[in-house]
This record gives sequence, structure tokens and C-alpha cells, in this order.
Amino acid sequence: MKYKSVSIYKKIVFLTATLLLMYKNTFLYSSFLLLCTLSFILIISNITFLFNYDINTLNTLLSFLISIILLIYISKKPLEILASVFVAILFSVLSYYLAITYFDTSYDGQGYHQETIYLLKNGWNPIYEESNAFRMWINHYQKGNEIIQSNIYFLTDQIESGKMINLLLLFIAIFTSFTFLDTLKIKFYFKFLLIFIVVFNPVVFTQLFTYYLDANWYLALVISLSSLLSYYSTKKQIFLIIFVLSAVIFCSLKLTSIPVFIVLSIFAVSYHFAEQKKILFKPFLSIFILSIICNINPFLTNLKNGFHILYPFAGENKSDILNQNIPIMLLNKNRIERILISLFSETTDNRDAILLHTLKIPFAVSIDQLFINYDTRLGGFGFFFSGVLVISLLLAIYILFIKTNKLQKKSFIILFMGILCSILINPASWWARLSAQIWLLPIVIIIFGLLSQNKIAKVLSQLSIVIFMINILIPGYITYRKLNDDNKIMNNFVDSVGNKTIILDLNNQFGFQQYYLKFKERNISYKIRDVQKKIKLAPYTRDVYYEIETK
Repeated sequence: MKYKSVSIYKKIVFLTATLLLMYKNTFLYSSFLLLCTLSFILIISNITFLFNYDINTLNTLLSFLISIILLIYISKKPLEILASVFVAILFSVLSYYLAITYFDTSYDGQGYHQETIYLLKNGWNPIYEESNAFRMWINHYQKGNEIIQSNIYFLTDQIESGKMINLLLLFIAIFTSFTFLDTLKIKFYFKFLLIFIVVFNPVVFTQLFTYYLDANWYLALVISLSSLLSYYSTKKQIFLIIFVLSAVIFCSLKLTSIPVFIVLSIFAVSYHFAEQKKILFKPFLSIFILSIICNINPFLTNLKNGFHILYPFAGENKSDILNQNIPIMLLNKNRIERILISLFSETTDNRDAILLHTLKIPFAVSIDQLFINYDTRLGGFGFFFSGVLVISLLLAIYILFIKTNKLQKKSFIILFMGILCSILINPASWWARLSAQIWLLPIVIIIFGLLSQNKIAKVLSQLSIVIFMINILIPGYITYRKLNDDNKIMNNFVDSVGNKTIILDLNNQFGFQQYYLKFKERNISYKIRDVQKKIKLAPYTRDVYYEIETK
């Protein structure tokens, strides 16, 4: 039986590899079509807001039409175009089905991301109007993710459907990463494993079915980097378009996006100028202009309304949200100390953790460290990640001192330092979900180790890949099990109402104001009013009490 299972595994890998190689252009072009559609939804919606119109069906239709025109311009092969459109639609349908199948049970996802999406879908114009929502983040945070999601919600009338963007960006990241790795002289099965490792960052697989946006931040960054590196290698225009449009999405997601992008851009432009004696002026100018359009709210609206441009993180009455969440043992530590302590700590969300008890030896593990959630504060990249870091850093030192291709060595240093600097500029880099690109550092080292002709470098790279896979698969499986368990609890709760009417108390300002949609969208009778006996608390919320109306 053992040999038979190994044989089946090999056949699956071989079949997957064959399909990727045979239809890699189709997958790339379908990814291109999806990315263009998402990007233009964001851009056109912001232009719509600027002219004081609401979100509407035309935004999505026009975005899809422009994307088809761009695909025709890039491909020019009718059968290839049709196949790409078919794959893009097929994956969109699959993503929609998965998104509405799983409830978002996360606190932030329900607490303000869903409310933002709901308000945008129902006519709120963030450029000209205040939302009057209890949570100030809704008015003052960037909304790239939520604007795209609200357009999806507008079309489907299913609040959970907006999460399909997570799966679409995952799909796009897989094939843009594959396209870049395909330009490198690495054995195919290592490319296949590297793609899996790159995209299934713990931040991604823990947030995939939530409205948290850190996973999409990371995936958009991966798409941008992969497409730019592919452009450097091939000079194909498609990668430059992917780079520009993915960068616009990336710069519209979080306050850390623009500083991170600026740092990486400095390294990218410097490298390109050193090699080609040219500056990539037009792409970066396009990103700059489109990012301004997509960030009128909150930056310009903050200034217009008398706030600091980075409010609520700066200016009068700012909110110190980071220090409200930082583990106590990281207080009074500098930025680098915080990162290192977090990376070499046990996986935990305990803010009161004690330093000496929480620090762990790399590769030491216990059962309670295997689970990672979407908000894990310490050791958030998994129980073996510190071990991968140690091996990969030893490998990096080794690569720098062995005889190898000078261009490869220079490329390695620039890429590694660019990512490292983008980490160090972030004051919250100790928190895995707020600095997800830390995950890429050992991967960059592994890639250059595989590219080298040195046997020791190759062996260390291969060992790191195996450890990486274990570090993903075990927590990933536990996350999947918990996702199903949580979803079962929510489904049972919603279905338990049956033919009766549920009374939901949404008077508490901390309550999830869109909780009633779980019932409305399933045609279950509900009423919103005060519950006198606040005994029964709805699952996955601290503040929504309920009772079943008896007749």
C-alpha cells in the first residue's frame, strides 16, 4: 500500500506539472484577465466616487470589457483568448461558491470590514460623505480591498461573496510566481514546491475565508514582485501591465503599502538602471497617478476634513492601536529586537506571555504551537519558521563567500536587501500579519541556493524546502479543520431558527451591525430590537444577543 500511495502521488505531481507546462500561457492570460478586471473595478469605482456617483453594475462590466480588450492586445490568438476567458470565468465561479460557503467568523472581518463593504454597496460615497459608523477605521482606512468586494456584493447580494477576491488573488499569485520561476534554471519539481511555499504563507491560509486584508496585501506584493522580475528577464509587455495594476491594488490596501512599495521601488529602479542604463519612468508614473486616484479617500479627505493625512495613526487625537495590541514583553524593545523575539518565540496570541518562557530553540515544538490563527502575535509564521531562518541565513552567508555567478550574487543581494529594508521601516514588523513579506526572505535565499552549482548550497536549499512544507502543511490542515468546525457551528446556529423568528439585539455599538444578513440572505425570519434578557450570545461575536420568538 505504501508503494501504491507513493506511485499515486507521483502521478498527481506529474499530471499537474504536465498541465502547467502545456497550458501555462492560458493560465497566465486568465490570471492577467482577472487581475485587470479587479484593478479596473478599483480604479473606475474611485472615479465614480469622484464624480459623486454610487457603486453600480456598470463598474464591473466596463472593467471586464477593458480587460478583454487588453487581453486581445496581448495575445492576438483567438483560441488562446477564449480558453483564457473560460478558465477565468470557471475559477471565478468556483471562488464565488467557496466564498459564500464559509462564513467569516473573524472579529475584524465582521466588525468593520463587512460594515465598510455593506455601506459602500448601499450608496455611501467615502469621498464626500461621513459613514456615521461607530468604528472610526471605516472613515479613515484605505479601502482598496473593500471597494472591489463591495462591487462583487452589489452584483451577488451575498455579503460573504466579496471574499472571492482572496481566492482570485491566490490564483493570480500562483501563476505569476510560476511564470517568474519558469525563467530560472531550477528543476521543475522544485519550482512546483516553491510556488506552493510562496503563496501559502500562514497569513494567507489563515485569512483566506475572512475579510482580513493582510493576506491580499501579501499576495498583491508577490504578484508585483514576480511580474517585475519576469519583465526584467523577458522584457514582455504583459508583465509590465501586471506590475502596474497589481501595484495599484497593493498601494490601496493598507497604510504600510505605500512606504513598502517606495522602498522596493528604489531598489528595483536602481537595479534596472545599473543593468540597462534606463529608468522605468512610465510604469512608476502610472502607478503614482492611479494610486492618487484610488486613495483620494482617506488621504485627501483627511486633509479636507482637518485631520492629519495619516489619521488615525498620526495627528491630534490619534489612536495608538499598535501599542494596544503589542505583547507586554516587547515593550521597551527596539524594532529589530521585537522582530527577532517574535520570530524566535513559540506560536502564541498571549499578550501577557513572559519572555524567558516564550522564546524557543529552533525546531523545538509542542502540540499547542501547531495552530496559527489570523491574528497570532508571536511566532506567527509557524513552529518551524525559526529553524528555516537559521538554515537559510547560514546558506546566505555561504552563497556570498563561494564562487558563483557575479550577476546572480548581485541580484541576490539587491532583492534580499530590498525586502529586508521594507520590513525594517515598519514599526509593527513583529506582528506576522502586518509584515507578511518576512516570509519571502528565506525563500529568496533558497532560490539562489538552488541556482548555484555548489552541492552544499543545493542540499541546504532542498532541506529548507522540506522544512517549509512541514511548516505549512501541519498548521494548514489544523486551520482547515477549524474552519470547517467553525462553519458547522455557524450553519447549525442559523438553521436552528427554522420556521420561527430570531430577535437580534444590535443596540450595542460594539456589535456586528450586519449580523442579521446571515438570516436575511437565507430567507430566515428575523427582527432587530432590544432583547430584554441578555442571556444568549450569538456565536463569534461578543455583543450580539438573541432570542427565538415564541408564538
